[in-house]
Amino acid sequence: MQFICQKCHSLLKLKDNYDDELVKLKLFPKNPGLWTPSLTETNEESESDDETASSVEDYPVERLQLYRKALKEGEYDFSQTPQTELKTPTLDSFVVLPASHDGYNENEDERNPSTEVNDLFSWKIENYNRIFDLLFAKTKVNHPLCEECAELLVEEMTKTLNSTKAEKNLYSYYSNMLANQDYEDEDISRLEADVQEISGTIKEKEQQLIDLESQEQELQSQFRAITIDCEKVDIEEDEYKKAFNQLQMKESALEKQYDCAKLEFEHNSKKFEKLQKMNVFSDIFYISHYSEPNGEGSIATINGLRLGRLPSQKVSWSEINAAWGMTVLLLDVLAERLDFHSPLYQLKPFGSQSYVLRFDQDPSTGQTKPVRLDLFSTGELKIFMNRRFDQGMVAFLDYLHQLGDFCAANTPSAILPYPIENDRIGSKCIRLAFNQDENWTRALKFVLTNIKFLEAYVSSQEKHTNF
Repeated sequence: MQFICQKCHSLLKLKDNYDDELVKLKLFPKNPGLWTPSLTETNEESESDDETASSVEDYPVERLQLYRKALKEGEYDFSQTPQTELKTPTLDSFVVLPASHDGYNENEDERNPSTEVNDLFSWKIENYNRIFDLLFAKTKVNHPLCEECAELLVEEMTKTLNSTKAEKNLYSYYSNMLANQDYEDEDISRLEADVQEISGTIKEKEQQLIDLESQEQELQSQFRAITIDCEKVDIEEDEYKKAFNQLQMKESALEKQYDCAKLEFEHNSKKFEKLQKMNVFSDIFYISHYSEPNGEGSIATINGLRLGRLPSQKVSWSEINAAWGMTVLLLDVLAERLDFHSPLYQLKPFGSQSYVLRFDQDPSTGQTKPVRLDLFSTGELKIFMNRRFDQGMVAFLDYLHQLGDFCAANTPSAILPYPIENDRIGSKCIRLAFNQDENWTRALKFVLTNIKFLEAYVSSQEKHTNF
């Protein structure tokens, strides 16, 4: 049988002094009440010594005497032993089944010795556990203990005992001293006064303590209120931080958008400046001049078409007619942009077959009658054809003069570079009949120069209007 030390948890082996008794009692019946009356009750007449001897003839005499002695000193029923709660753990654990009084079979001649030994062994363990529980109740120390732990416990309890004895002796000394000391009435009155003073002081201190407790409660209530306010402030601070973070995110997003917009604005500004410098009319109707390599003269051109001819440059009339068509178209577009309408003339750009309508008034009827004046020629030497071509060029020059006056009326500084008077521009006649090719070509050059000036003027006016 092994136990565990309740302090160091080492294995313990108890000294067993009851092995002989176990061996002697291992063959005794579990329930002695079944056969005890035949041995103890000598007054019953129905039983005789022969029957008694026959009932116990299987058991030695020494065992029977020992058993009788145990029954006389104290009748103890092993089957009815109360089971206590085992508080001391053991390594050898088993289940002990209680004996059954009703299950005894009278026909059984022999009992199982191992069962009886196990029952007595269980009873022995229960006795040990009762002893350990009693020790725990008396000493408040868990049992069993090993020798080293027991020695340490004894030393500790010895020290406690010595200190208790010293304290007891001290109390006894002061008690004897107070008992043997004599006090006079004056001393007693003085001591009573001191006691009353001390009592008053104690009451004052108690009152102060009560006041301090009330102050403490008030301060605690204030502290709780401040704690609640702090929690509210913490919550508001968290919300403020969240809102601040959101605003920062929005600000960063807006800054990115602003940077993008700024870059886009700069790009568009540069593009706008570039577009401002551009002239749509000059890109569509490119006016320049063509010079001879030998320097004998130059001819004005519009979109690469020469308008005029020189003795050294025999320009075909189909090219001249096409140049006149581009010139009429450009002047008509400029007049439309300026919202100019002539009461006497109307331009009709039809490519190489362009012409000018002149509205003449019939003196007899008083009605206006449109007259077609061509701005193209076949180059044949026919007086009638040249006359209509000359009249068309003069009408075109008059129309250009009216448009120049209209621009000068709106903007005084917008004056045509070459003045126009009747059929002359820059003192050069625009008629082809009875005129030299050089003078006619130079007059056409002046016409294109004035038109280019009007083109620049219209572009500037549109820029000021749109922006």
